[in-house]
Amino acid sequence: YIKARRNILSDISNVEVYVDFMPSCFKNSFFSEDILSEMKYISDFETNTKEITECLSVLNDEAVRLYQEYRTDLKQAIRILIAKLTECSTDPNHRKSLYFSFTYEEKLMGEESVYHHKSVLCEPHLKLNRRDSDLRIYFQWKDEDVGKGEKVLVGRIGRHPY
Repeated sequence: YIKARRNILSDISNVEVYVDFMPSCFKNSFFSEDILSEMKYISDFETNTKEITECLSVLNDEAVRLYQEYRTDLKQAIRILIAKLTECSTDPNHRKSLYFSFTYEEKLMGEESVYHHKSVLCEPHLKLNRRDSDLRIYFQWKDEDVGKGEKVLVGRIGRHPY
């Protein structure tokens, strides 16, 4: 079922429709508040949807498990992602520009919902199409608040934020 939904997603050429459909295809992912804002600027979006969908699929299906297994050696987790995708790396020189805002829900006494905003560093990134690409997916392996430590956080899909 999820594979069929992802196939449908990879054929969507309208960026707004893609973003609306995206969460239903990646249940182990949590997307930043403004994920659409940069995606609107991806040139030839329709030619990149298959690559974006493939990368999001690998992150969704494997990132949290890789983090749990290799949290003391995240370079190994990155090497595993590189073996499956084009490229994955970190960007320590630009950390200040790699914080993205997430809104998450907290249930109080099991009844009332309170919404919180949190800025999360999403430094690791996948490069799409080729190793020198400016088209990237910035992510964080997981966060204890946003997604309750069970979801990969996707902060930005598109160009460098700096």
